[in-house]
Formats: sequence, structure tokens, C-alpha cells
Amino acid sequence: MLRSSLFVLFTRIISGDRVVLARQGTAENLNKMGLYDMAFVYLKDFWKDEVSLVPDAGDWEGDVEPFFSNRVRSFASCFVNEMRFGACTNYRGKGYSYAYIDDGVPVKIQYIFQATHLRRDPTKDDLTTTFAFVQRFLPDATVFPWHTRYANIYDIFTC
Repeated sequence: MLRSSLFVLFTRIISGDRVVLARQGTAENLNKMGLYDMAFVYLKDFWKDEVSLVPDAGDWEGDVEPFFSNRVRSFASCFVNEMRFGACTNYRGKGYSYAYIDDGVPVKIQYIFQATHLRRDPTKDDLTTTFAFVQRFLPDATVFPWHTRYANIYDIFTC
């Protein structure tokens, strides 16, 4: 059984990971999906050494830069270090949407996104990262149908 109220945001942090996204992505608006606030908090922290982000509806004065909710693309699946992961919200990704994080916590991958932040300063490189929303299963469940495919994606993705 899925815990319906808890979403966990994860992304890759090991720069050596080889991430290959599906060929076709879909432009998304995180505000319309109801995911902007969670994604913004994560990306603001993730890129804190590079840029000071503010919400797209906020004040853009000074050294801050707005992160726009439509600067993301969703993907059905991706390969991380040659291991396939998919999003259950996309028909092509459903079969690869179950995984483990945090040394054995089972999750269902809801969305796989690639976010791009276009810098205000043209001398600085744009920022891009791949991240996903996952939903944890209840902790008392012990056996899962994909148990034989166990691969701890904590080494690939982290909370």
C-alpha cells in the first residue's frame, strides 16, 4: 500500500553518474501540476552555491534570479549507470517505476524531471539537473513483487 501523503524528492549527487534520459520529453508547468513549491525548495538548496533563487512570482531585485515553473521537462524513463528507471505516471515508464532508496526503503517513482535554469548573467553557464518525485510505501510491507530485482538506488539518487 502506498502512503498517499508523503512525497520525497531525490536527485543524483554523484557527478560521475551517467544519466541518459528518454529521447522525448514533455514540457511541463510545475504550478499546474501542484509540484512547484516542493521542487523550488529542493532546487534552491541544490543550486545554492551557484545562484540565489526566488519563486517566479517573487521580487527579482538584486542578485536573485527567478526559477520559472515551466522550465522543466518530464520523461517516461531514464537510465542511470545503465539501470533503467521509469515514472508510473507515464505509460512507457510504468514497468520500471518500482525501486529502493535509503538502503532498502521501497518507493514508486511518480515523475522524472529535468530542470533548467537560464542565468540572467550571459557570462555564466545555465544550470541543469535531473530529479524525480517518489512515493514511499508503508513501512510494514515486507515482500514486494520486484524484490528479485533489488537495486538500491540510494547510491544513484539521494533524498
